[in-house]
Amino acid sequence: MTSVPVSSSPRLIHSSGYRERRRFDALVNFRDLGGHETETGRFTRRGVIYRADGVQRCTPADVAQFESFGVKRVVDLRTAHERVSDGSFDPRHPSIEYRHVPLLDDVSGIGEIAHDEPLVVSYLQMINDSSGRIVEAVNAVVGSPGPVVFHCTAGKDRTGVLAALLLRSVGVPHDVVVADYAKSHAAMDCLVAWYVANRASVGAPLTAVAPDDHQRRRLMGAEPRWMAKVLEVLERRHGGAERYLLGAGATPSTLRALRTRLVQ
Repeated sequence: MTSVPVSSSPRLIHSSGYRERRRFDALVNFRDLGGHETETGRFTRRGVIYRADGVQRCTPADVAQFESFGVKRVVDLRTAHERVSDGSFDPRHPSIEYRHVPLLDDVSGIGEIAHDEPLVVSYLQMINDSSGRIVEAVNAVVGSPGPVVFHCTAGKDRTGVLAALLLRSVGVPHDVVVADYAKSHAAMDCLVAWYVANRASVGAPLTAVAPDDHQRRRLMGAEPRWMAKVLEVLERRHGGAERYLLGAGATPSTLRALRTRLVQ
């Protein structure tokens, strides 16, 4: 496994249309899971759980930003191949733990299904086929000794599914979870442009999966209806996110700890 020094990451040019309260040199799809009202009128706590795109690109200033947030753990949802081709957050960092919990063995099949909405099918396959790994990722997030960041490559697909499960499990309404997922759409243009520009140096899994502009536009969106469909199927087949996680092996104490940590 290759650890890329944070200082070696090419700078990412931010899209003028994307406004994130916390700005980074190398991250465009970073946000807090806090600030959402739940179905019981409480709110998810800010500064506890963050979601992101490729943390392996972080510059020293970005890592300093993590430290200022009190981040104690980074949970990497990418494949082993992505870690080799793109590098990873330095696991030797003195104050931030690194955990690798790959939700998939291979990303080459994401969105390749002949279907009008291929990412919906891919997300549902992930939920069905990777349930044990999803529970492992939930455990890594909940068990962090402090604030935690979980990420994949774009911060949209694997990260989006895990974020949706966490938020729905603590009672954040369906439409709010869908809206949170859709926020990723604005970040994708600059992220894809960065991968195309740096294809030779970073391995560019995005361009490998979607080599032409049409495919990239199709796969790099974050349409609200996609996550809405996934949540509807999750409710119908499993009785919702919490029951799905329990059925996949999460313990009641883990889900209680998630609620205690994330909801105020």
